[in-house]
Amino acid sequence: MPISAVVLSNAAFTPKRDPNEYFSKIAHRVMYINQLVVGRKFNDNFSLLINLSHFHKNLVIQKADKNLPRDKNDLFSLGLGTRYKLNRKLSLVGEYNYTFEEFRNSKEIEYFHPLSLGIELETGGHVFHINLSNSAGLIFQDLLDSGVDNWQDGEIKLGFTISRFFTIL
Repeated sequence: MPISAVVLSNAAFTPKRDPNEYFSKIAHRVMYINQLVVGRKFNDNFSLLINLSHFHKNLVIQKADKNLPRDKNDLFSLGLGTRYKLNRKLSLVGEYNYTFEEFRNSKEIEYFHPLSLGIELETGGHVFHINLSNSAGLIFQDLLDSGVDNWQDGEIKLGFTISRFFTIL
């Protein structure tokens, strides 16, 4: 197949503390995302994917200033991800997501679109993934909603995951 495509849907519930009592109902804590992900492996070393996302959050917390752009319950985002294999065991990876919404693209609001860069190291059945990102979130709901950190100001997070491949029987 020259390209692969997948539809991803996910619901998330936030357990965050609520000192301001924004979450007056359980439903306020729920967010959803639907994505279409299209990818292609161009050769043995280079892969690229594009994702189109629709993100819905049940609760939008607005600032009191009426002159600022308003946040919305529904957001749309376009993402680009890539992987380049340097050798059989080591790869460079990257991902960027751009959200199409006035609130997140206004000069009055500090929002920084998520950008992540990293490496993957394969060792037998394990894959070690180490990345740097301006996003603290691991799931798409956090990734797209809370871009408060700026690469240019050194506001970078270090992420680390291990995956293990195994077969049963």
